[in-house]
Amino acid sequence: MRAVHQSNIFDGHEKDRQLRHGIQALQSKLYTWVGKMIAVCVIHGGVGPHFFSERLFRQICGMETTPATVDEVGDHTFREQLMKIQDATTVREGNDAITEAADSLSIIGALRHLSSLEEKDSLVQSAADFFINGRLATALDH
Repeated sequence: MRAVHQSNIFDGHEKDRQLRHGIQALQSKLYTWVGKMIAVCVIHGGVGPHFFSERLFRQICGMETTPATVDEVGDHTFREQLMKIQDATTVREGNDAITEAADSLSIIGALRHLSSLEEKDSLVQSAADFFINGRLATALDH
């Protein structure tokens, strides 16, 4: 379990780990193997994965999770870009921040321009939700 805990498929604090998205881990079926290793360990009375975050535990159990926050976004650059959008005080400032984050927002399907300042919160929320929950869906299914 120590090797699983320290593997490169997890991010975050020692006792509050999240899955890290990785194409290579998907292709090599690493998520599947780690899941099987954890299951065998637990079934045979071994030490469980006491390092999962509450969100990861709920995701694995198929339970609903709370909306993601910008603070949970592991990618420092993307988190800063979302915070800049969130902190915008005018539509123009928000759209300028969106332009700076256009590549990242486009990749996750969240690129849009603001016509009112109220729209920035839903854009940031949907981008954070995708980063935290959506992109890990494939890893969780394997």
